[in-house]
Amino acid sequence: QFHLGGSLHLTNVESDGSVRYRQRPYVHFTPTRLLDTREIAAEREFGVGLETAVIVGRFHAAGETHWQTVQRPGVSNDPTFFGGYIETGLFLTPNDTRGYKEGLFERVRPAMEIGEGGIGAVQIAARYDYLDLNELDIFGGIQNAYHFSLIWTPTDYTRLLLTYARTDYADAVIPDENGNSDYA
Repeated sequence: QFHLGGSLHLTNVESDGSVRYRQRPYVHFTPTRLLDTREIAAEREFGVGLETAVIVGRFHAAGETHWQTVQRPGVSNDPTFFGGYIETGLFLTPNDTRGYKEGLFERVRPAMEIGEGGIGAVQIAARYDYLDLNELDIFGGIQNAYHFSLIWTPTDYTRLLLTYARTDYADAVIPDENGNSDYA
């Protein structure tokens, strides 16, 4: 299975309008956003996105990138922000694969569920995320995130994850307890 996609969007911002880009940490259980461009006076936004995915038997990989340009009034240089991710995974159990239907990844359905002669699906996965909200005179911060997981799916509707995640920040808008804006 091979997937390739893209997106373009153009948005006119209301007169005297602004835009703001920000991001929560990986876990998303906090309203705190360590990356934040604050309000940017804007006339227009233009975004370009690319995505790809592949599933080959027990192996799968996906990646996505996005460039977002903000056209500012009265300024000759417009900032373009960039973000993206790449992830990969491998099922350790035979006959298991990543679900995919109509352009979307679906839940994992183990070939041999627990209680039906198998142990369910066991998978290892890794992911790298990158977001750069620093451009020209705007310092919203840079985020590098690393994720490694062991995933057990004993049934169609049950999934347990053991995940290690680390996020490194540069120029974060909220400093750490020592006043540093570069930290993990």
